Amino acid sequence: MSERITVGDRGRWDAWLKLASVVCTVVVVPGIGWAFSVQHSLTSLQGQVALLTAQVDADRVGVSALLVELRELRRELANMKTDLAQRITRVETQLEKR
Repeated sequence: MSERITVGDRGRWDAWLKLASVVCTVVVVPGIGWAFSVQHSLTSLQGQVALLTAQVDADRVGVSALLVELRELRRELANMKTDLAQRITRVETQLEKR
């Protein structure tokens, strides 16, 4: 039961192969170019995200340092306020004694 390919069958196969070749040329090759373009865009976007992440981390560290400094200044201000109140009290006491 082996079937032989006849001359008419070869013509149909040639037509199908030509169609497959055209489809590959028109659809697949541009699709590959598009895939490379998208990959390049994603790689570029990944680099930008990494850069922004590093910048956010640096900003966070800077803000943390500022927060620590503000807390220290607040503590110093409270100490100065207490010291000034004590000095005023001493001066008042000295004036009352006179």
